[in-house]
Amino acid sequence: MKRQDKSSELTPLDIVQQIVSERISQVSGSEAVSLSDISAMVGRISAETIRAPQNLPITDNVAVDGYAIRLSALEANPKEWFPVKATVRAGHPFAGHIAAGEAAAVYTGAVLPEGVDCVFMHEDCLLKDGQVQIQISGRAGLNIRPAGENLRQGEICIADGDIVTPQDIGQLAAAGIAQLKVRSKLKIALLSTGDEVASAFQTAAGNAQILDANGPMLQGLLAADGFEAASAQIIPDNREALSNAFSKALDKADVLITSGGASDGLEDHTQAAMHDNGVESLFWRIAMKPGRPMAVGQKAGKLVICLPGNPVAVYVCYKLLVAGWLKQMLGMPAKPLLRAELPVGFQHKKRADRAEFLRARVETSDNGQAQLQINGRKGAGVISSLQGADGLVEIPIGITEVQVGDRLPFLPFRERGL
Repeated sequence: MKRQDKSSELTPLDIVQQIVSERISQVSGSEAVSLSDISAMVGRISAETIRAPQNLPITDNVAVDGYAIRLSALEANPKEWFPVKATVRAGHPFAGHIAAGEAAAVYTGAVLPEGVDCVFMHEDCLLKDGQVQIQISGRAGLNIRPAGENLRQGEICIADGDIVTPQDIGQLAAAGIAQLKVRSKLKIALLSTGDEVASAFQTAAGNAQILDANGPMLQGLLAADGFEAASAQIIPDNREALSNAFSKALDKADVLITSGGASDGLEDHTQAAMHDNGVESLFWRIAMKPGRPMAVGQKAGKLVICLPGNPVAVYVCYKLLVAGWLKQMLGMPAKPLLRAELPVGFQHKKRADRAEFLRARVETSDNGQAQLQINGRKGAGVISSLQGADGLVEIPIGITEVQVGDRLPFLPFRERGL
């Protein structure tokens, strides 16, 4: 693996993250969502911290079907036959007391009867004439779920700023929480730019135009992360038209995301449109491929995110950067992306002054080990290279050449995770 000195020409990815994260303004507003409305709750950002109102479970309960006894009685006489005093099922607690030298037949989920401290699975017991003999040794607490095993009273069920997941919903339900306050949804506006871009919902005008893939793809990416945005408006390569579109979007939206026109060509007007609308530029040109001409600005706490026009760049920039910023605007703390080093099964050369992210799939090598292979063709306009990819392989700044067997960071897509 060859390396060269880093270049200061472009802004590195980690610096970009820091610049924007430090300037993000959290959007106020929240709403209460009922636990019964799962689709309205999952994927949202919690606006409060909920603590367990009591121990979960409330009492000690039985983890297996079997027989409960007092361990000291078994240790005093391992061959003891214990008379079965009671049968205790889940939902039907036993009001009495099991004395030393007695046993209770118990079922999974039942409240542990008073007086016993261990439970033996029925297959480890011998039953005869209403008495049970334990066939193995035990220990105190065996096969018992203690009160508070899940959560102790006062421990956090969900924290302010957490994304509400199905497991969080399960925890809230277990704690008897009927509703949760979540952040109000961001208002997000989308613009696709370019004279050559036509709506994906109509026929392109001959060979001179292409159908807009970025707008619908961004809508899908946002929806998968619990956000919403209307269909992208298509704006021609005209400074005045783009500036007017910026103005209208910023009047109503918390975030404006554009695709195309982010470079410095004659028909690239996003920088001018930001200037015309008093948007402060936080950075422009990132040391990353794909995604180099990306720019971000801010006005009165609102974010303007100008993505490149190539669909793969749009996807990669959203995954690596934009999704996290949107979540931060709703109060979620910044978190590093999951990276795992894996060996690669390909060769590749690149410039030293930028990180490069290739679409990759995980395959099994001849020696049975997982390795990364490039998925599809490499072009930034090749949407098909995203289909079937397991994630992104990162070739960091400074590395100019990759050889088979080199280990590189792999960022998995959620589609291949659990």
